[in-house]
Amino acid sequence: MSQAEHLGRLMSEIGPALGLAAVLEHEAERQWELVLTDGFSLWVDYEGSDDRLTFTGDIIELGSEASRNILVRMLQYNAGTAETGGVRLALDEHFHALQIYDTPVAGMSLDELKTIVLDLADKIVAWRGALESQPEATQPTLSVSSDEFLLRV
Repeated sequence: MSQAEHLGRLMSEIGPALGLAAVLEHEAERQWELVLTDGFSLWVDYEGSDDRLTFTGDIIELGSEASRNILVRMLQYNAGTAETGGVRLALDEHFHALQIYDTPVAGMSLDELKTIVLDLADKIVAWRGALESQPEATQPTLSVSSDEFLLRV
C-alpha cells in the first residue's frame, strides 16, 4: 500500500472510529478538517516532502491586546517540548491562539491517530478553559492539569 493510500485509509477510518461529526477532505491541498463537534475542529495537513502530518487547532481569539503575561506563558510552554511531547502554541494573523503538532505518517496506526486526536482535543479544551477565564486587569494565577503537562497561566 502506498503512503497516499495509507493516509487516505486512516482519514476515512478516523471519523467513524471516534464518532466525529465530519471529516472534510480538501484533496488539492492535502488537508482534512476533523470536526469533533460544532465549532470545534482539528485541521490536518500532509507534507509529502518529509511524510509528515501537521495538526492545528484553534484555541481562542486573544486579540491584538493580549496580555504580555499570556504571551510569555505561551512561549515558555513552547520551550518545554520534552514535557509537551512536541505540541506547541502559536498566534495567527488574527491573534487566534493555535495549538500545533507534527508527526510522521510512516507506520501510523488508526489507534495512534485516535490517541493523537483525543490528546490534542483535550489540550485545546484545557487551554481554552484557562485562557477564557483570565481577567484582563490582573495577573493570571489559574492552574489547569491535562494529560502530560501542567499549564500555569
